[in-house]
Amino acid sequence: MTTAKDRMEILKVKHEELKEQIKYASDNYEGDMRVSFLKKTKLKVKDEITRLLKVIKGNETPLFDKSNVKYFDGDNT
Repeated sequence: MTTAKDRMEILKVKHEELKEQIKYASDNYEGDMRVSFLKKTKLKVKDEITRLLKVIKGNETPLFDKSNVKYFDGDNT
């Protein structure tokens, strides 16, 4: 079972990967829709990181269910 801290570390890596993908997509003119999708996904990852920080600090009860994740690009990590 993945702990909240483990999940947060995975999401931090995903966040950095998305940051790099956004830069690449922007620099190589991959289109506004692609860049917009990546930015929205990155924001959702950041929101999840923030939520997990609250869980770790005890300010919120953990309600994460991996089966409900819909904003990743298919790898659900």
